Amino acid sequence: MSAKPEPSSLEVQWHAVSAAPWLYVSAVVAIGLLMWAIIWVLHKERLDTLKSRIEARDQRIAQLEEQIAAQKTDPQKSSSPPESPMAAVLTRGRSVEAANRSKRFAFIDRLDQAATHAEVAVNRGGAKYAMEQLGEVRAVLLSGHKEYGLPMPRRQEWAINELADHLKLIRRVMPLLREGHIEEAVEEGEAHYSEQDRTNDLLS
Repeated sequence: MSAKPEPSSLEVQWHAVSAAPWLYVSAVVAIGLLMWAIIWVLHKERLDTLKSRIEARDQRIAQLEEQIAAQKTDPQKSSSPPESPMAAVLTRGRSVEAANRSKRFAFIDRLDQAATHAEVAVNRGGAKYAMEQLGEVRAVLLSGHKEYGLPMPRRQEWAINELADHLKLIRRVMPLLREGHIEEAVEEGEAHYSEQDRTNDLLS
């Protein structure tokens, strides 16, 4: 008598399902529901994140539209916060400093031009041409006296001698003025005339 063959694993599983079909179906349904719940939760979190991003973007767009509309109705109105008192003082200070610097460089250009004309007049030696340039040089130095306190230009009997003296003065003070050293330029101008006075005393 031959031995009865052992049932395969598939047959064993089938007999188990056949013996309790509703229990098997319930287990499959429960597992399916659990997987669906996990997928739904993950998907819901992603949807909530995307929804919050869209709402934030819409709020930002609405704010920008309000700012644009406000600027159209009132061009003078700025969306930026009001400037603090300290910042306003610093801004005015920088503006004044820039204006003074531009004014000083404009004067230096005039002074440089006057020095060029004076040098040409001294080298040419013509009395008529020297008299023509003397008025311009005196005017520029007088402006320097009023604006920056430079010494008053001294008059001399001969135009060429006066131009030569003004040329020496300009060459001494102009480098200091160019760098913004106003007080030092004034002192240098006063030193120029003090040295000239001492020389005249020795010669007299």
